[in-house]
Amino acid sequence: MHTHEILQRLLRPVLLIGAAACFISGAAGGESAMAAVTPVGTEAQNLVVSESSIQPIVGTWRENGVADARSLIIYADGRYELTYKDGRAFGMVKVTVEEHPDGSQSYWYSFWEGGGVVLEDKDTASPWYKAYTSANELWAAFAKDEKMPMQTDLYSGHDGAMHFVRSAENGYDKKSAGVVSAAPLQVQEQLDILARTAKGANSWFVQPTQAGDWHKWHYAVTDLNHDGNLEILLAKAGSFDGTQELRCEELNEGKWMRYGGIHLVGGSHMPDILTGEDAGQLSVMYDDKEKRYIYLFTETIMHGEFEAVHTRYALWLNGVLQVEELGFSTWQLSGYDGTVKQHYYLPRWRATGTEGAQRISAKRYAQLGKERFPNSVEKPAKIKWIKAEDLWQSITSGKAYTILEDSVDVFVKSTLLGRNEL
Repeated sequence: MHTHEILQRLLRPVLLIGAAACFISGAAGGESAMAAVTPVGTEAQNLVVSESSIQPIVGTWRENGVADARSLIIYADGRYELTYKDGRAFGMVKVTVEEHPDGSQSYWYSFWEGGGVVLEDKDTASPWYKAYTSANELWAAFAKDEKMPMQTDLYSGHDGAMHFVRSAENGYDKKSAGVVSAAPLQVQEQLDILARTAKGANSWFVQPTQAGDWHKWHYAVTDLNHDGNLEILLAKAGSFDGTQELRCEELNEGKWMRYGGIHLVGGSHMPDILTGEDAGQLSVMYDDKEKRYIYLFTETIMHGEFEAVHTRYALWLNGVLQVEELGFSTWQLSGYDGTVKQHYYLPRWRATGTEGAQRISAKRYAQLGKERFPNSVEKPAKIKWIKAEDLWQSITSGKAYTILEDSVDVFVKSTLLGRNEL
């Protein structure tokens, strides 16, 4: 959302609260709306930056045990957004370490506020939003649990004054994983909503006025967990002049559930799902024990004309869009005699100490999905990606419904086929 859009007085309060995960790319000067929030305080003086990962807290959170509870979204790239009754703040999360006199250390997730928007004239007939910037002020620090690969609670400071829990309504609690929505809308109704909400301040489409690289995005309509609620997958191609991205937004009973980024399991980096000649081709697995659908795809990164690295990933939707690196292979073509060398490895994050990645056989590499998800059977499937230019033309001409319907038809038919054959 751009600054000039934020400052439009025609905006109503419901737009801000309903767009909890929109991305704000600009902000005007002003007083911080977070002044009423108690910061960690003098603890910040003893904190220094550490290189530890924030992945254990990526996702959507809700403040616990208070009226007008705030929601917190933490993205895989370190960004966060805090939504409260009359506004929203955003900034960056870093892992910091507190040095104690006895030589011991405590690790913290420190939230540095960069700005936000706050509702002005809220008691009048013409409420509007005022944008503000902050000088990377420390809003709060939450204790880091070194033993937890995925945290379920966030307590601020040494006194735990603020307590956030993973949002159960977005499927983070284990009991809700794999549960089918009680009353999803019909597919036709959902597609109609998708077509009608593609434009505007709270749209899911990255419009030309919102980003200079809007044309790099691709879109697909899916139902990754087959709960009857459609999702929009947004993928931006990586290249020499940009960074790849992957987002997921689900339409749950007519309301947007914008998942707070991607939980990258292990040492995975942000994958480029659009690379390679087989972009859109993937495999589907159904884990009967965990009652979840898993999708396997390969990222291809070329290093010149004669070398490439192929990385195999697993992806599934469980509150967050989770991605796990399964393994990778290296490919090299000789420019002299045309011979090919190809080697296969487990992920480097699975190595211990200073060891390099463990080399494996081609046969084992082909079975990494089955090895990771032993209660599953792998079948071919397809995601039908839509280029931004093609979709934008359909949106502006009022014909988005047809192209979106075609995308979801291809996905559902191919993935359901795999499920029925298990």
